[in-house]
Amino acid sequence: MSFIFTDAKKYEIIDILPSRRLHHLRDYFLNYSYEARASVKTIVTDMNAPYGSLIKEVFPNADTIIDRFHLSQLVTRSLNQTRIRLFRQSLNYVKIDLSDKKRGLCMIEKTRFNQQQNCWINVNTTQEHDLKTLFATYGIDEEIIGYSLDKNERAHLDYDKTTNTFVFIYNVPNQTKIDNHYETIPMTFIIKGETLITISNDRNHYLISKMAALLKQNETVSVFGMLFNSLLMITDQFFPYVEELNLERNKVSQQLKVKTTKKTLLSLSDLETGIIFFISASKQNVVLLEQIKTHAIYKELDDVEIEELGDVLIEAKQLVEMTQLSVQILQQLSGTYNNILNNNLNDTMRILTVLSVLLTIPTVITGFFGMNMPLPLENNAFGWLITIIISVLVWLSLSFILRKMMNR
Repeated sequence: MSFIFTDAKKYEIIDILPSRRLHHLRDYFLNYSYEARASVKTIVTDMNAPYGSLIKEVFPNADTIIDRFHLSQLVTRSLNQTRIRLFRQSLNYVKIDLSDKKRGLCMIEKTRFNQQQNCWINVNTTQEHDLKTLFATYGIDEEIIGYSLDKNERAHLDYDKTTNTFVFIYNVPNQTKIDNHYETIPMTFIIKGETLITISNDRNHYLISKMAALLKQNETVSVFGMLFNSLLMITDQFFPYVEELNLERNKVSQQLKVKTTKKTLLSLSDLETGIIFFISASKQNVVLLEQIKTHAIYKELDDVEIEELGDVLIEAKQLVEMTQLSVQILQQLSGTYNNILNNNLNDTMRILTVLSVLLTIPTVITGFFGMNMPLPLENNAFGWLITIIISVLVWLSLSFILRKMMNR
């Protein structure tokens, strides 16, 4: 995956590097003189763990600034996790710990397939130290740990030539709604030789059982065949959620036709937020699959694996088209009701303006006859009643005229 850095003051791109791996970045920036690197005062970055160690090593005087988007996303997710944890504690929720209690939950599942030639290892953890032992066993660069545990990682393909390790980060749907909308989370697939390693957590672990079911149906599949079949299954998992969003959109649309309320408008906003997560994730997945076709690894695939990759790509592109259609419909629906609300506001202001004009008639007439000076009907016993009648007649005449003008 490429690495891009810009001048924060001039908003100009300084350079685009073909790889963002730590040793490539280190070699690149060390080409600058120490004086140039020491003059850098601030660096704005995301929360990618390897960047932190790189900044400390290469830019000794620079202060690290986390960008606002990832910072607010981290705060939101942390608050949600704390809320869920406290809720479970209130229900006496207990989770079985399969590892050291001080280290937290870590479950490793190992399955052999294709006549014991290939191996699939799934690690269900969110702890860095759990992965270090496994990666050391299989000779995998520890730098990949940061990508594997990063909740904000984008879908991409990475290849470590020195260890012949392929890393695939693929977006998967999160089954649990966050703030009344669905989101997506990254899932890591690592291929090292004849071994497939998946790194899951509590939010995407539901896919592991589905992958195991796929493997039972075809135990002679290759490692890349297992990967592509899993990616196809994951892509298919998006469609029910998109259909659910479409049903909710129709429901909200019907509610808005009956009555436009704050609750239904907020529901429409939640739908727009959820579908944006899906379309962004699906587009990233398509880019990842396209990268595989342009990578040298593509030449090593057999005909069956190439066909399986093509099936995944077709399904992923279909998902992009489906989500784009949903986004366009939601935008049109949102724009329509925005125009309706503006039109209703204009009608309300027009009615209030007409009422204010009509209310001035009695005030003007009664104020005229209330002056302390000689006036017509001053000595008439029915003068006040006549004044009221005049006010009513003028008011009705003006009402008739304004109503005609408003109906044009």
